[in-house]
Amino acid sequence: MDKKATLDKVDEIIYYELSNNARITISELSTKVSRSMPAVSERIKRLEKDGYIAGYTVVPGRKLSDDLPVTMQSMIKMQKRDQWDAFRIYLDSNKYVIWYGSSAGQYDFIIQTVGRDTDHMAEILAQIHSFPGVVNMESCLILEQKRKNSAKC
Repeated sequence: MDKKATLDKVDEIIYYELSNNARITISELSTKVSRSMPAVSERIKRLEKDGYIAGYTVVPGRKLSDDLPVTMQSMIKMQKRDQWDAFRIYLDSNKYVIWYGSSAGQYDFIIQTVGRDTDHMAEILAQIHSFPGVVNMESCLILEQKRKNSAKC
C-alpha cells in the first residue's frame, strides 16, 4: 500500500505546518487541526515512526562560535561502491557534516559541512578527503542560504 494513502487530512495539515515551521508548538498545531494536544502528539509520533518526519536538524550556517561560520558543499567520488557503507558511518559520526546524500552522476555523495573559519574548514575537508576510497572531491563555498517553503505534492 502506498504510504501517502495512510495520511488523512489532519496528518497532512500537521505535516505541512511542521515543514513550514518546525518550531511550531503542539498547542498551536492542536488549534490548527482542532484536536487535543495528546492526539496531535500521537500523530507526530506516528509520522516519525512511518518515516514522514526523519529527525531534527540544525539550520546550516548557524554560528558554532563567535567567529563567522563557513559552510561548504562538496561532491565526492568513491573508488568502489562497496566502500559507501563505511563512508556513510564516517559521515554520520563527523559532527561538522550537517547534511549528506548519495547521488547519481559524476559524484557518489554530496555533503554540506560547517566550520568555525576557513582554516578549520580546510582541516575538515582534508580529513574527509583522506578517508580510504575517496578519489575525487570538489568543494564550493556557500555564500548565502535560503530555505524555500516545502512544496506540497
